Amino acid sequence: MRYDPHTLKAIGLSLALHAVVAGAFLFSLSLPGRLPEVPPQDTDQPIQAVAVDSLAVQQEMERLQTKQAAERAAEERRRQELAEQERRAREAREREERRLQELARQQEELKRQQAQETERLKKLQAERAAAEEAKRKAEEEARLERERKAREQAERKRLEEERRKAEEAKRKAEEEHRKAEEAKRRAEEERRKAEEARRKAEEEAKRKAEEEARRAQELQRRIQGAVPGWANAVKVHVQRFWALPPGSYSGRETLVEIRLALNGTVLGVRTVRSSGDPSFDRLAEATIQKASPLPMPSDPEVAKAFASQGVQFIFKPSE
Repeated sequence: MRYDPHTLKAIGLSLALHAVVAGAFLFSLSLPGRLPEVPPQDTDQPIQAVAVDSLAVQQEMERLQTKQAAERAAEERRRQELAEQERRAREAREREERRLQELARQQEELKRQQAQETERLKKLQAERAAAEEAKRKAEEEARLERERKAREQAERKRLEEERRKAEEAKRKAEEEHRKAEEAKRRAEEERRKAEEARRKAEEEAKRKAEEEARRAQELQRRIQGAVPGWANAVKVHVQRFWALPPGSYSGRETLVEIRLALNGTVLGVRTVRSSGDPSFDRLAEATIQKASPLPMPSDPEVAKAFASQGVQFIFKPSE
């Protein structure tokens, strides 16, 4: 057991006092004869002093022992607290390790699912490609079959014409005059048929041209009818992306040309008529790009016309 300097000093003092008492006792035993009488007041005082000092030493030792016991108890509590902290830290590490292991397991599971999904998509793409190839081959075979039948029909017609000519040549000697008249009549008939065919072809071409013009006019009418509603829908949609406070750039407007995809994705924005304020023009173009995709007309042909031709839109923030 270790003692601090104060403890050692107290123990040394106690031992010295005990040595003095023991020496006095032994000295009294070794003296011969009678000891000289000493007045009572002179003998009581030293003995009392020794007794008082011994009690102080004993109390000091008990105090030191109590202090050391308290220190040992405090050390034991500190050791237990350190052990508890170490246990908690170890449990925290174990929990963290379990959490990291679970996270790693989840990540591996996610990778596995992603790999399965990638494989499924590859398989689906391969199946689609195979179906498209089969469809293409079927269409090619159908086209070749039509061409073969057309060639066979042309060959039959050619053979039939040769047979007819052979019979006509056989009858030539017998019916020369009739053949000449028949040839003349046939030539006239062929001319008439050719004229009829030419007339029908011209009429068909004219009808198709008129039909195309009518459809174009109808489409233009539908486009013009769809523009106001579309422009209003786009204005409402784009206004949500106008990041400045109401009243900013009040009174300004710019005309922009927008190139669109069929799904409304903005492919490009170009200022056609400037507002006179380049910063406002650039802000208008950026706002429309940010609002992509834009609403598209419900009419597929009108939407297709918008996508192929581009549209013009007046950008004017709400007051």
